[in-house]
Amino acid sequence: ARANPHAAALIEPDRAISHAELAEMVLRAAHAFTRNGLAAGDRVAIRLPNSALHLVVQLALARIGAVSIPLHTSKPADELAAFAARFTPAAVIARGPAQAIDGVPLILADDDLLQPVPAEHRRRPVAVAQDALFCIALSSGTTGAPKAIGWTHERLLGHWRLQQGVRAFGPGVRFLPFMGFDAFYPGAACLFVLFGGGAVVVTPDVSLHSLEHAVDRFGVTHVLSSSALIFRFLESLSSTGPRFPGLAALRLAGSPLSPQMVRTLMRRVTPNIVNDYGSTEVGLTASGDRDFLLRRPGAVGRLMPWVEAQTVDDGGAPLADGSPGVLRFRGTGYPTTYLGEHESGAGEFRDGWFYPGDYGRVLPDRAL
Repeated sequence: ARANPHAAALIEPDRAISHAELAEMVLRAAHAFTRNGLAAGDRVAIRLPNSALHLVVQLALARIGAVSIPLHTSKPADELAAFAARFTPAAVIARGPAQAIDGVPLILADDDLLQPVPAEHRRRPVAVAQDALFCIALSSGTTGAPKAIGWTHERLLGHWRLQQGVRAFGPGVRFLPFMGFDAFYPGAACLFVLFGGGAVVVTPDVSLHSLEHAVDRFGVTHVLSSSALIFRFLESLSSTGPRFPGLAALRLAGSPLSPQMVRTLMRRVTPNIVNDYGSTEVGLTASGDRDFLLRRPGAVGRLMPWVEAQTVDDGGAPLADGSPGVLRFRGTGYPTTYLGEHESGAGEFRDGWFYPGDYGRVLPDRAL
């Protein structure tokens, strides 16, 4: 905000918010949260749809030292009750009572949240220890109760710095997260773009119309989505050639891409396809561009420079290089445990390694 105050930070269909305006909105929301009794260390659930306000709220909570926990807006009542009992949030921030959680104070994300702050209250951010929690990310819960991963201020910024070495998101980038902000990967990617001085483009929903409108109107340079979602839209694309030829990258996460899938995406969507492999627990682990994916059938990408990987047998003994087996990873800034109790299932930390529950192999050139 100080270096380039007038550059766009957040772009919605009906407005653009500069970095200076974003900083002011964050200050105002932080003041409102303090007025509502929130303080450093409080855990706060966020139940908001994809919007500029969602990111403002998360940054404002960080400014006062509170810990954000993004939650999907459609979670059923029994899961919300279990969440409240497990994390004892100090509040839930939502658009209305329909997104409230029984027994948890509700703070409405309405016009009052962004009221001007009197001069005497325009204090500096709370001094937060680098090892204090910024947010708690929850896994999908497909293998049992969602597991909780703590991302500290230090770890989040450290991961951003590592990624800047391989994919700089700086001024001029217009990034569209075509996934829910409640998931850690797209939410963190938005923060990384903002940290670098780029702009995040927010769509009102995850639909083909919203995607086409945003890319065409706002000059989107990078899109993050899942391959399943993009393939679902292929037959409805309004062009026989690449629909988005100007994209610098369509980053896909969630599954391997075969050479046939890559060629289809290059022909129908954009020539610039990138596949990412990672997890809520440890972030980005491997990545491969279209040329790599076409040359290396079966590979999900090449390991990031800060990641070490091995395969082991069912007893945990390391296997020879290149041998297929149970994958495990460790690297700079990796956590060593989950927060609190969790159900058994895929994904665990053991002996300094993270085991995501995946099976594969690592080749000598670090292809995964």
